[in-house]
Amino acid sequence: MRHYGPGTILDYHARYGRECHPRCWSLKIPLDPRIIATVNADVVRHVLVDKFPNYEKGPQWRAAFDDLLGTGIFNADGHLWRKQRKVSSHEFSVKSMRDFMFDIFANHAREIVTLAGDSAGAVDAQELFAQYTLQSIGQIGFGVDLGALRGPEGAAVAADFGDAFNAATQLSGDRFVDPLWRLKRFLGVGSERRLADAIARVRAFSLGVVADRRSEKDADLKAKRDLLSRFMAHQDTSKEFAFTDEELHFAVINFVLAGRDTTANQLTWLLYECCRRPEVVAAIRAESDALGNRVDYEARGCVFRNARARNTHVEATLDHSCAAQALTETLRLYPSVPTDFKTALKDDVLPDGTGILRGERVMFATWAMGRMEEYWDDPLAFDPGRFLEDGKFLFPDACKMPAFLAGPRTCLGKDVAYLGTAVLVASLLDTFDVAYAGDADPVYDTGLTMWAAGPVPIAFTPRR
Repeated sequence: MRHYGPGTILDYHARYGRECHPRCWSLKIPLDPRIIATVNADVVRHVLVDKFPNYEKGPQWRAAFDDLLGTGIFNADGHLWRKQRKVSSHEFSVKSMRDFMFDIFANHAREIVTLAGDSAGAVDAQELFAQYTLQSIGQIGFGVDLGALRGPEGAAVAADFGDAFNAATQLSGDRFVDPLWRLKRFLGVGSERRLADAIARVRAFSLGVVADRRSEKDADLKAKRDLLSRFMAHQDTSKEFAFTDEELHFAVINFVLAGRDTTANQLTWLLYECCRRPEVVAAIRAESDALGNRVDYEARGCVFRNARARNTHVEATLDHSCAAQALTETLRLYPSVPTDFKTALKDDVLPDGTGILRGERVMFATWAMGRMEEYWDDPLAFDPGRFLEDGKFLFPDACKMPAFLAGPRTCLGKDVAYLGTAVLVASLLDTFDVAYAGDADPVYDTGLTMWAAGPVPIAFTPRR
């Protein structure tokens, strides 16, 4: 536990990774099976791609997040995972991003620009971006504009949901390093009591939206584009795609977790790096300025175009290569999910020769992998140009940089993350000069995703 703290635990992963590479090292949490930790891209490929059927989320992960994520895609394995992924894959198309998601991101980006411009001093960018992603991803997921709820009562509901969601995510993640959490839950004390309260508030909001949507006519439901409505509309005679209210709640909450926290993290660290690197700002602005007054999906939508998957390597041509490169470099150094776990269903031998027993877990130290000299030239340097080959942007080997995982479980929302981030960053840099106003550099916090520990103050002044 002495190593588990803000600005600490991931640095230990990097140290152990450098000392042990290419071999794995082991971790042990009391009462849990052994964890095999790695920064070896060959091991990542073995688990996520080559031997994918033998590795799943596993009982430790599901137990820790069951109260919050339940049967949702982020927490599920097997049939439940395949069922939700099949439905979800239809909703993350270029058409959906162009016709539905872009306008949501663009509208909320304008609101954030207004808030930043109205501020008298430095703004906590992390809080600002959490508001942007909660409203944007919440609207895409639930079809409810949290920023437009009417009156003080509606604003209180939105704030309560956001606060409860933050607490539930953090406290669920803390279970991984608290061997007594099951006892605390049984007794209803401490962190488990706070977690139960937070989850009850999240459920009250989510199930209320589900109940309202159930009362709508089928024709009205099918006309809606949000994820909840699409899940409800995806039903056929075999009932393969029928979802209970509980399954709908968990499906959308998983999406909000996957999209809201991670995109806010990406925005926070990217803008922090922009404050330090005027050349990155200049490159992004040059591309944006060339568009003039065009504010539409084709001009501003920084997404993978004509992406062609080659197993774990993805090649993509982007209209806004500088923005895409900067975000990808941010994900290399500040991956939104800094570690991930998979559990072995059968005994196996990893490519480095490490034996793993049924029920033991493999941990990918993604944050540490971004700092390995074996994979990256000058790994601590923020260098967006490292992803150019012959003038083309190439997304790196996903097993060397598993920010979106790899193989069959590759994140469906990666293009949405690029879209939501690029729209807001372009809007902010079009309008403002940015400067970091903190007394010390921000450090990462503990938890499931890459939040900064404490505020990230950034001053927004009208662009000269």
